Amino acid sequence: MESKGPAIMETEPETAAERAVSVSSATKPTEVKGAAPEKAVGPRGVSGARLAAVLPFVILLPLFVALGWAKAERSNSGLMANGEHVMFDYDQHSYLNMGRLMREQEFRKVVPRHRMPGYSFLMCWLDFPSDRYEVDPTGKDPRGVSEGYFARAKAFNLFLGAVSLIVLYAVCRRFLPVMESHLVTWGFGGLVAVIRAPYVQPELIFYVLFLIGVVLLWQLLARPRWWMAPAAGVVLAAAYILKSSVIPLIAAFLACAALLAVGQLWKALQRRQGTNGGDGAGHESLSASGWATLGRALIVPLVFGAILFPYFRNTARMHGSPFWDVHSKHYMWMDGDEQKRFWRDAGISNAGFVPPEGHEVPSAMPYFRSHSVGEMAARLDQGCKDVVIKVKARYRGAYTVIKKWCLPALLVLGIVFWRRAWHSLRTQPVVWLFLAGLFVGYGVLYAWYQAIGAGPRLILALFLPALFFATVAIHRLTEGKTLTFRGRTLSLRHAINAVALAVISIQSVLLLTGDYWTVEGGR
Repeated sequence: MESKGPAIMETEPETAAERAVSVSSATKPTEVKGAAPEKAVGPRGVSGARLAAVLPFVILLPLFVALGWAKAERSNSGLMANGEHVMFDYDQHSYLNMGRLMREQEFRKVVPRHRMPGYSFLMCWLDFPSDRYEVDPTGKDPRGVSEGYFARAKAFNLFLGAVSLIVLYAVCRRFLPVMESHLVTWGFGGLVAVIRAPYVQPELIFYVLFLIGVVLLWQLLARPRWWMAPAAGVVLAAAYILKSSVIPLIAAFLACAALLAVGQLWKALQRRQGTNGGDGAGHESLSASGWATLGRALIVPLVFGAILFPYFRNTARMHGSPFWDVHSKHYMWMDGDEQKRFWRDAGISNAGFVPPEGHEVPSAMPYFRSHSVGEMAARLDQGCKDVVIKVKARYRGAYTVIKKWCLPALLVLGIVFWRRAWHSLRTQPVVWLFLAGLFVGYGVLYAWYQAIGAGPRLILALFLPALFFATVAIHRLTEGKTLTFRGRTLSLRHAINAVALAVISIQSVLLLTGDYWTVEGGR
């Protein structure tokens, strides 16, 4: 069944339980792209919809930048208690110093494969000769990064954060009305981005690119267009050069696309043979759809690989595999942070690495030989607990929004409007398999990494997709529904948006009046 815009949920006839939430024929839902939007006239003839879209940015974007800079000055400047400059914490110095080396060596510097080069490349343009730090030729002073360079990098990261929020809103507007788009944008901006923006790290821009990549892959499975495939390849390549963790996402998409194509080709074969109640008609269209699904799916890794070919070629020369990554090859198979530090200091990420005598290099096969299934299950269980503890400690507002608003709302609405939910599950099982695999797969992966002391920055990559898809699902489940109370009619969508706005606003205020000034956002 077709609908007027991209969505997870489709519309099915109501049950008696659903009719308890009445549908008013006089009240039309706010439409998304593909349908005529509601219009209202505001001051000086400006449409109310345009004013509603722009006004939150006029108010909140300067506040976002001001708060981020205030936190950067208070928490990410000067010396730490141990006497070291704060730039040496949270990997900031590593990115800045690598950017400096790129410029000094005229971009012939080969970046070690324990950290991706994309963010350092952005930083390198902020290292000005006028205030460049005087490098100690003896190597006793490892700093190499001036205060001016560090300050510009912090300001630039805040700028990237502001631009990312605007881009995020534009993406949301393709699938959601204005209000819901702002809820996603400022739910992320006020509970996660404002904490991370003051630190010179790639995570903030990566989170938004990761979501865009996920959305494009989702649409390639749900409502595909040919242009989405190369666009997904480009976006995922940009995300990969910042953080290498998009490879499992591409693999999951290819598996789901293959499953979808096989299903389409199988149905085409059944129709051609006139079996399973078919009359033989329409098999050409289904067959073409199956091959088109495969074609679009293959374009994604082809574009992705073509853009990153120089990087993959150099990686293969250095380590024997184009996709070699020290985190997935070695770090994730270690038993603790102490073991990770030992191998990191030994130079395990360097090309041509020779392990110390008497030590076996940690990797998948030695790990499986030396650990039982019970030990691996215990590691996952403890990892899940650690993830929850760390997220609650540093990102309590984001945790509350997902656990105490999004999940209960989806559960209740899914039960009340179960026909809509069931219709979507029945007609698009591969899409739901992809989304379930996204959250379960990455959740398990990040829980596994907790054994080596990984912070919450990894699992936070799932917050934005969780908030986005929960909002899309809630919107589609309630679209067109109204509440009738004492003879008065209220849009169910507006009522739910009001609750969501209250939850996000309260959590944002609690953050700014409490944890914001003490939480280590670089972790």
